[in-house]
Amino acid sequence: MPIAGRPVNSIWRPANLAGATATRPSSGIKILNVLRAPNSVPTGPAPTEPDRYDPAQNRQEGCVAEEKSIWTGIRRGLTLHCPNCGIGRLFAGYLKIRSPCEVCHTDNDIYPSDDFPPYLTILVSGHIIVPLFILTDSRYGLPFWIEGAIFLPLALVLCLVLLPVMKGATVGLCWATDLIRQDTAK
Repeated sequence: MPIAGRPVNSIWRPANLAGATATRPSSGIKILNVLRAPNSVPTGPAPTEPDRYDPAQNRQEGCVAEEKSIWTGIRRGLTLHCPNCGIGRLFAGYLKIRSPCEVCHTDNDIYPSDDFPPYLTILVSGHIIVPLFILTDSRYGLPFWIEGAIFLPLALVLCLVLLPVMKGATVGLCWATDLIRQDTAK
């Protein structure tokens, strides 16, 4: 059934936005919006992408950190983004560090993040699970098998969720303090 003179399966896009560029306000990165009607041929030259990443240009646009701050590195790591640019994804898998970054081409694999993330994960999950366990044990007096059925899966899921976040924070901390692996520092 047509809606306002259009067939139902047609796509309507405003003509005044065709070929418009917009800027993401948080990072200053230019985004190209190519909106056109279906089956239409674009007019004018095709948009070109830069061949290589230019850190100097992105420093001016606010993409790459001007100064290395511990809080900036940790915050970007906690959000699982590259600590250098804050845009590229830090992980290629569950815990595999992406090297190099897909945006700024920084080698994030040089930062040691082997032992500290599990310690942080155990610390944080322990401070969440143990008070909940003590509270439910003292308030409700549940049998141990029910508490085990509740808190063991909860602890497992919490550790699996927190481990990549803590590894990202560790990479961000190492990035901010310029701590790199000894075997790669030649």
